Amino acid sequence: MFSAKRQIGNNFEDKALEYLENIGYKLIERNYQTPYGEIDLIMSDNKTGEFVFVEVKAVQTDFYGAAVDKIDRKKLQKIHKSALIYQNTLGKFLTMRFDAVCFEKTRGFETIKHYKAVYL
Repeated sequence: MFSAKRQIGNNFEDKALEYLENIGYKLIERNYQTPYGEIDLIMSDNKTGEFVFVEVKAVQTDFYGAAVDKIDRKKLQKIHKSALIYQNTLGKFLTMRFDAVCFEKTRGFETIKHYKAVYL
């Protein structure tokens, strides 16, 4: 059984996955674990051939800032290190990109924003 927080996270990851698949991405891995942390989604962008490492973030209100603002430098460093571990497990060089899919609830409406190429 998952915790309530994990269930909410899974729900937003499901929504992000559906969104990304609808725009032509293909799922490779989900919840990839490394000593540095977890990568929510690893996708393939069929248009560019890139491996896309996706962080999913959601906030219930924008009072404390946008969801993308919650992805700080430290989190991006962990995702980058985790992506390098993934690359090493495959034993080949990957063309990588780091994206964020963010959900925000404002005035009762939930919005989704896709940020491509989020870097340190």
